Amino acid sequence: MTGGMQARCLSALAAALAVCAACPPPPPMPQLPPVFVDTSVGPSDEFEVRVMGQPDLSGPFQVASDGTIDFPLVGRILVQGRQPPEISQAIRQALIDLRFLRDPQVTVRVTLYRSKKVSVLGQVQHPAVIDWTEGLTIIQAIAQAGGFGPMADRNATQLTRITADGQELSVRVPVEEIEEGRQPDILLQPNDRITVPQRIM
Repeated sequence: MTGGMQARCLSALAAALAVCAACPPPPPMPQLPPVFVDTSVGPSDEFEVRVMGQPDLSGPFQVASDGTIDFPLVGRILVQGRQPPEISQAIRQALIDLRFLRDPQVTVRVTLYRSKKVSVLGQVQHPAVIDWTEGLTIIQAIAQAGGFGPMADRNATQLTRITADGQELSVRVPVEEIEEGRQPDILLQPNDRITVPQRIM
């Protein structure tokens, strides 16, 4: 390599390094509290009940508007506001009290939470309140709202969350960094609110 060519290469390298140095670093991931999920059920939620050895007492149930289910042999049982283990115990105790079974083994597994929601607002194609499901992430929620609009400022997306102690916390989420695989996706919890602002021209 001639001296002139070497000088030009070094000059180009220096210019590239200068450009990289001028580029702003990617925004840091926000510090969020651990996901807090209240697994109690509400109206329209669905769950499976299994009573060991009793197929006629097992199957899917949907919580009625008054917060109850109509359970075979037992009748109406209030389940609203109860966690799955509490529902299992309520069904078990009712079967014992009414002397249908001596020691029933009951399990409950929630299959769909319709009473728990996540809001996706601002510069998305279809702003909406969507059903929360276990494992829902911020990228998936935005996709369910049709994806970003043309004027979205992706890396200025705000996530607002109610913490376990009742405090409201808002953080900026670098969604573009997540989409490009440079940051991990963020799990959502019920009542999270995602707001995508408009890009400033």
